[in-house]
Amino acid sequence: MLLWPLISLMLQAFQVNQTSDPCEQLKKGKLKVNHGHSLQEFCNCALTSLHFQKVLNPIIPDCFQESLVELKIEQVELFTFPQQILGQKKLEKLSLKHTSLAYLPDEISTLSSLRELDLRGTSIVSLPDGLDHLEKIDLRLTSISKEDQDQMRTKYPKLKIFFSSPCNCD
Repeated sequence: MLLWPLISLMLQAFQVNQTSDPCEQLKKGKLKVNHGHSLQEFCNCALTSLHFQKVLNPIIPDCFQESLVELKIEQVELFTFPQQILGQKKLEKLSLKHTSLAYLPDEISTLSSLRELDLRGTSIVSLPDGLDHLEKIDLRLTSISKEDQDQMRTKYPKLKIFFSSPCNCD
């Protein structure tokens, strides 16, 4: 008996959310996506930050190419680098932590606005050329050997690179 009013109240609240302006759902230009969600409805919003978490297929609409400054794709079974990221010319911060990525494409160096790259918990073992413009790369929780860590620091002496304790990997 008490269940019907509760269900009715939940449905009404959901319907109100569906008809409201999608831009009102943003918090200071930020959107967090947990489930399958159409992002096209946010194309006219001043979206500067997008966070995908535990999403099966994170797709970044082209309409965000001129606005995104921060992009997080985290805790996702991501085996290949999403090519849509390369179109984000204003991107300053990129997090791909706890994904299954094993490599970065050379074209990532074309993201000249990129300053921070978070690759914690990935399978990355090397970095492409051309990342001198970055300020920080986080490679903690990876299996990068001490020798490879030293090579990365030599290759990018001005870059702050964070590693976990040196890996004794074979």
